[in-house]
Amino acid sequence: MAVVPALPGAALPDDASAGLFHTFPLVIDGDGWRTRLFATNVSDSPSRCSLNLHGRGLDGDRFAATGGSIAPNGALDFNLEPAGGLLSLAGAGAGPLAFGYAKLECSLPVVAQGVISLTSRGQTAGMTFAPPSQAGGGFQFPVLGQDGPIAILVSNDSDSQANCRLGFADPTEAAADTVDYEVPAKSVAMKFLADEFNLPADLFGAAAKVDCDRLVTAVSLQLSGAAFAALPPAVLDAGPVDIDGEAPGGGGSNVNIDNPTLIVADNTPVAPGGEMRLVWSDEFDGARLDPASWFFETGDGSQYSIPGWGNDELQWYLPDSANIENGNLRITARRQRQGNFQYTSARINTRDRFAFRYGRIEARIRLPGGQGIWPAFWLLPQDNAYGGWAASGEIDIMEAVNLGGAGGNAVHGTIHYGGAWPDNRSSGDRHVAESSVTEEFHVYALEWDEREMRWYVDDTLYATRNDWFTSAAAFPAPFDRPFYIVLNVAVGGRFPGSPDSTTDFPVAMEVDYVRVYSSEP
Repeated sequence: MAVVPALPGAALPDDASAGLFHTFPLVIDGDGWRTRLFATNVSDSPSRCSLNLHGRGLDGDRFAATGGSIAPNGALDFNLEPAGGLLSLAGAGAGPLAFGYAKLECSLPVVAQGVISLTSRGQTAGMTFAPPSQAGGGFQFPVLGQDGPIAILVSNDSDSQANCRLGFADPTEAAADTVDYEVPAKSVAMKFLADEFNLPADLFGAAAKVDCDRLVTAVSLQLSGAAFAALPPAVLDAGPVDIDGEAPGGGGSNVNIDNPTLIVADNTPVAPGGEMRLVWSDEFDGARLDPASWFFETGDGSQYSIPGWGNDELQWYLPDSANIENGNLRITARRQRQGNFQYTSARINTRDRFAFRYGRIEARIRLPGGQGIWPAFWLLPQDNAYGGWAASGEIDIMEAVNLGGAGGNAVHGTIHYGGAWPDNRSSGDRHVAESSVTEEFHVYALEWDEREMRWYVDDTLYATRNDWFTSAAAFPAPFDRPFYIVLNVAVGGRFPGSPDSTTDFPVAMEVDYVRVYSSEP
């Protein structure tokens, strides 16, 4: 991608602390709105960046970036050079109303700003952008005069409704009230101050303020009187607009359900090379993950009294960091601020939905690489019948750390057993695949019976275990009870260590399918 020097007048904010993740509302109509986004790399090294567009009416030929065009709702991946590198995204008119958002993610700190201009009318609508707020945080925007109204847009890219309050940072008596409103998940909402408040004539220099209880992005739009008069009705009456073109709250949002039905498969053990019968699978060929099959974790494990998930992990799990794309489950880890956490990812499991004992389980997976990246495909007990971890067992079908670096091309298969922590034990083996596990899909499988477990990569047997125990019962406990399935990508922790400057975010684990088999009766 071509990189051009910074343009005169394209002033960039000083704060780059949130520069790894920016979202910008987009408003473009058929009579000449033009949106330009600018980003500059403030680090000493080239930054890997990805720009994604989402919204209605975003025709592919209406957007272009320095060095190439962007497909509708597509992504542009590029390198942003240090010290003076600049990306310019232009969205022209000549088409129906486009209303959505752009998301910019980079591997190193950048700062970003946006401008909307009404080029065909000779008017300019200046926009003041701020980094995404923390939950409960807020934005303040100056009211620059009475020539035209000021609009506040809030873009909610989270998986839940945002509850927002609009008011003034230092209200006068005439503008002392506040307005509460809702911004649905995956939506943009616009509020005009003049419509919501009885504004005094001397409001010049005041600061409008908006606070929301979710991670959102806000922008102010100061319009001249002529520009406001020319606004299309579709913008004036927009209200909350779904930015993915579906009903608010849709578009792939993962929401857990109450009272799921548990299916337990008590399988007949599978002999090596023997006949098998499929008893459960997810082929990931639907529009979204099925909450009747999968539970979506949120947070850092503190809800289970294991902050850092018991491993000093650095990510905050978000339900919508897992999605279905091109027939694959995709779990994406990002360098993205969430509260006090600098990374986000996803962890999904079949707890209270599907569990099994014995048989064969396999998944076809392409793994993410990088220092500090820890993908895993594993099993946990549906009921901790023998006590807390690891007295009731854990089976790691596949996990890998630091692939492409210190971890090479190796995957691991492990069991955890013994007593409750710190009296736990583990044993396992390491396997180096014949071809790249980050560039190609491989099938990772476990065969499990009463007295033995066998681990495979692409049907190559590389590990066997038959010598476990638990302090609470006789062999073959604890691996004589039903277990459920877990898929996740962790960031950091005691096993891989932390990410470093070589880690190229975002990274993703892609899963083609998960299948569970029993032997033929």
